Amino acid sequence: MTAEGLPDLDFFVIGAYKAATTTLHYALRSHPDVFVPRRKEPSYLAYVGLSPEEVRTNPAHSTSVTSRDEYRSLYERPESSTRLCGDVSPEYLKNERCAATIKTYYPQARLIAILREPVSRAFSDYLMYRRDGLEPLDEFAAALDDQANRSGQANGQYLETGMYGKQLARYYDLFDDDQILVLLQEDLKSDRDIVLARLADFLNISPTGFEDSPDESNRSGVPTSTIAKAAWAVRRSLRGTAKYLPEDAKRFIDRQLQKGLDRPELSQADRTRLAGYFWDDIERVEALTDLDLSRWKVTAP
Repeated sequence: MTAEGLPDLDFFVIGAYKAATTTLHYALRSHPDVFVPRRKEPSYLAYVGLSPEEVRTNPAHSTSVTSRDEYRSLYERPESSTRLCGDVSPEYLKNERCAATIKTYYPQARLIAILREPVSRAFSDYLMYRRDGLEPLDEFAAALDDQANRSGQANGQYLETGMYGKQLARYYDLFDDDQILVLLQEDLKSDRDIVLARLADFLNISPTGFEDSPDESNRSGVPTSTIAKAAWAVRRSLRGTAKYLPEDAKRFIDRQLQKGLDRPELSQADRTRLAGYFWDDIERVEALTDLDLSRWKVTAP
């Protein structure tokens, strides 16, 4: 434990939301040289130092770990364990205070971000909130028009969450470049072994220890019936309890629920609108990371 009573952690997967952090969580949990808690997205460091009233202002708090004792208990393991220990919480990229908090308590930590083309990410996020009954607007364009009214609300802030350049800059300002690894969701999907080899090299672990990922378990979409809509609402309400279920059982339940989802296509008008919105921030990501993101610039602003 650290002097502050926090667990000794070596790395953080800091985000982004809807960019395959669930896949990374599973891959890291499967590796014999790594320990990450079974509990996904504890997000505790978003709440360190906040009063109970301030904790409640974060709409993610109801599904997060906000108690230091509970956070510490996630990392209970044999004292002789030499495995790397980490926290997978995409809240850490979006949240404005997390970079400074991690720097304070874990200045030598390694940081992993996985990003997804921001227009597709925004639409996937919207469909997830529709799925869970948290998005009241049944047109994506209308939800985009409503973004300015959603500060502090639990329903989707689809634009701000995809501003990776602004978010990453907070980490690059505080940490050395060699402490940060930025991966792309598209690469993980198309070249899984290559991306996981990069991750293994960054963490200095064997590239052969990752198990094959299970079927996608956090698929977005719109429920096709009243029954499907109610089932997804129940799933959302029981999220805190579901963390105690075996992972195979959770994946089986999700696979059954996903049969009741429809995934509409993103309209060209909305894609064009958002491509222009994210353009400058994408270039900021390129400048920070030296990544070529020309494939994200599908439409001129």
